[in-house]
Amino acid sequence: MEDAGYDSKTDVVTAVDLDKGGRVWKRPLAGVDGLVPVGPALLVDNQSQTTLLDGSGKTVWANGGAAARLDGGNLLQFAKPLSGYSDDPALAGQHLGDQPVQLGPLNDVRTDTCSWNKSVIACVGDKDFVILKFAK
Repeated sequence: MEDAGYDSKTDVVTAVDLDKGGRVWKRPLAGVDGLVPVGPALLVDNQSQTTLLDGSGKTVWANGGAAARLDGGNLLQFAKPLSGYSDDPALAGQHLGDQPVQLGPLNDVRTDTCSWNKSVIACVGDKDFVILKFAK
């Protein structure tokens, strides 16, 4: 991630080739908060959305919610940002290169408490824990 004079409005996500040296691609995205690799792709969190960039730096999708890496080729997409108050965001799973698969809403949970692995997501709810199994 590069910027000019610590100004987040000028943030540029830059891919470099460690073997050959030099830049591979650059993509301006203001206000970057975090970068998470997912296989050849990259999840970019910024102040207003999450963006998935492919291996060439092109935008695959951008949404106002949150996303999380499951492993080198799979991720979860939350329809809303992670939050400390009770909410009902839709949840989808996506294998890179495929369309997202809707997993349903996470009813009455505080999504900033959620934890997941490759097959289960668990969150603190208003009255109890909510556990959703989404893979075998």
